[in-house]
Amino acid sequence: MMSVQKSSTIIFKPSNAPRSTRAYIDTGKFCNYDCEFCYYKDQLDIRDDLELIKTRITRASDYGMTSIEFCGGESTVEPNWFKFLDHAVECGFKSISVVTNGSMLAKPEFLKKSIDRGLTEALFSLHGSNKEMHDKIVGRTGAFTRILQAIKNCNAVGLPVRLNCTVTDANHDSLDNEYCNLIHSLNPLEVN
Repeated sequence: MMSVQKSSTIIFKPSNAPRSTRAYIDTGKFCNYDCEFCYYKDQLDIRDDLELIKTRITRASDYGMTSIEFCGGESTVEPNWFKFLDHAVECGFKSISVVTNGSMLAKPEFLKKSIDRGLTEALFSLHGSNKEMHDKIVGRTGAFTRILQAIKNCNAVGLPVRLNCTVTDANHDSLDNEYCNLIHSLNPLEVN
């Protein structure tokens, strides 16, 4: 007979083993794109409460994390984006990153304000090697142009850039040639 646990308690046991110092903070499913591979396609309008996100940030700090990465959905389109950054800084985080589609960081003034509020790195979700492919995968016309502009903006101000690519039926044939040439020209710190 299988039992189902209706509630859970997380017990942290002291350990001398090395552990990660980077916390991933889920800011909710709210997103302005419609990626064909997204787990949350029917939930992209759902926002998490600001106090819940702030609690996640505080707990990560209390647990000894020194680096934080916001992910979701699309954290930068969340109306509380700058409040997330402010709270992360208040909690002592010096390394603050975001996983992003680049739509907001393509705007230089938004990028500058994000950096001024504590953003230190961006991980861009670049899923296609050309406009047609990337725009189709993410479900938004102009997305490829915006993400390249956002990467250019970050490079111009010295904000470290990493790239992330979800392999799909639509892009897998281009990864060894066209995509490699593109990412080489973008000079990212790392590619996932």
